[in-house]
Amino acid sequence: LPDGEHFLFIGRETSGTVAGSLYAGSLKGGEPQQVLERASNAEYSGGYLLYLKDSNLVAQEFDLGSLKVKGNAIAVAEKVDYWNARDMAYFAASAHGMLLYRKGISTPAQPMWMDRGGRELEKVGEPGLYFDTQLSADGSKLALARVDKDSQNGDVWVVDLKRNNMSRATFTEAANLSYALSPDGNMIAVDTNTNGSHGQLWTQPISGAGTQTNLADYPSWLLVSEWSRDGRSLI
Repeated sequence: LPDGEHFLFIGRETSGTVAGSLYAGSLKGGEPQQVLERASNAEYSGGYLLYLKDSNLVAQEFDLGSLKVKGNAIAVAEKVDYWNARDMAYFAASAHGMLLYRKGISTPAQPMWMDRGGRELEKVGEPGLYFDTQLSADGSKLALARVDKDSQNGDVWVVDLKRNNMSRATFTEAANLSYALSPDGNMIAVDTNTNGSHGQLWTQPISGAGTQTNLADYPSWLLVSEWSRDGRSLI
């Protein structure tokens, strides 16, 4: 902060989806003072504290003497990009009121076959918000990790490339998901991190029907990326 002594930081008492609290600390030590409950990262600018509230960037008066907010928060920008796992809103503010921020709006993309010259050949599946694609070893299936635009949860969808039919393979309620295709393209290994720290790993038929086989349940972050060609190992 401008006094050269105090600073702001986010503290989480427990792991989970509940956001941390914003505190003011001193370089001289001592007990930190809570400024806001369930807040994002914050910046001080021209007498105001900027932070994220309900997906909106807001400004609220902040007294440097008492280290307390005053009055009501005023909306400054809507739908600012936010990473819940670290309470991180993507913005920066100068001491003189200049603000820079990133909008959290994604544009649907259309998967497409292309040749080596960069020419578009054929559409694959349907438009959506995708963040990972994997092609089966025999080239018959394309798996895509797709985000639901309303819930922001991720799931695996599969395109039958012979028929260009698209179907949903998983039905999770997790914002963080990773997966790997089996060598024969009939199974997928899926990992979800449901509360920011707890990881669960399982295998299931790529069709979405059938039984899930639980492989691992860890109190830590997991990320599955590859299924070995001999089918014996997951990385």
